[in-house]
Amino acid sequence: MSSQALIGPGSGQATGVPLVAVRNAQNSMLIGYLATVFANVLAGVFALIQASPGAGVSNDALFQYILAQTSKTTAELEAACLAYARSF
Repeated sequence: MSSQALIGPGSGQATGVPLVAVRNAQNSMLIGYLATVFANVLAGVFALIQASPGAGVSNDALFQYILAQTSKTTAELEAACLAYARSF
């Protein structure tokens, strides 16, 4: 499963919002959700990034880490993030 799973095909095109803006908003909501509900997982994500200077760590590896640490499927994580985003 890829980190792209949270970004549906054509996202933002119906509203005329550039896809990059949609992705940035979705990323912000994911970070906000993790910071609120799974602060330890977000800290682990930052630790993985810091431990991988130069080559870095792939988005897919980070996403798999998030799924494993939250014990959620992609669908469950998406639903939780949507509920979080709609709470504002």
